[in-house]
Amino acid sequence: MSKLPSFPPKPSGQPTPTPPAPGQIPRPVPPNPLGSLGSRFGAKAMWEILPLTDTLISFELAAIADGLVKLFDLPANAPPVEAFLTLLHGDKAFAAELRERLDEDWLRCELHGAFMVYNWRDEIRQAMNARLLAIKVPPMYTLVRDPLLTLNVLGRARTALLLATAPLALDRPFLTRSLVCDDQRMAEIAQSRAFSVEHLIEPQDEEFDEEE
Repeated sequence: MSKLPSFPPKPSGQPTPTPPAPGQIPRPVPPNPLGSLGSRFGAKAMWEILPLTDTLISFELAAIADGLVKLFDLPANAPPVEAFLTLLHGDKAFAAELRERLDEDWLRCELHGAFMVYNWRDEIRQAMNARLLAIKVPPMYTLVRDPLLTLNVLGRARTALLLATAPLALDRPFLTRSLVCDDQRMAEIAQSRAFSVEHLIEPQDEEFDEEE
């Protein structure tokens, strides 16, 4: 009794080729664009978001504390950030005047489109510090010291996105965030204002044992 030739098992997720008609040239079957991953329902994929540039710009109220005191004549005997937030939420006339001032300053920036922003977490510091050291670039970032630009970014950013047309929100949860942006357009604006260059991670002094 003759035995029919066997065929190799069909790979999972691959379409079954149709036998060609007599005299017809068979067409090759296109590969699965997702590879083996696409053939497994519910398979997990590892991915990450990488910054567009190695320039990081940070925005936080603590960095503009001195500027808040000078710009808004805050009392010198109170913590500047808390004094500013108390004044902002307790004085409606001050809040309305500040909104108008911030809107005017934001328009002068002439920004368009959207900007990615991230919570300034220690994991980001560590990752960027390691990356910059690996490519032999000083592990530094730009800390914005301009009060108006900082308040505008903190007050207009939503989750991980800053739209140039976003309305201003001067609520405490927005203003007390610490955000970082890697967009070169924002870097150019920030570096035309007051800023300082800081270490991503403060360098540790090496300790040498004294030779006896």
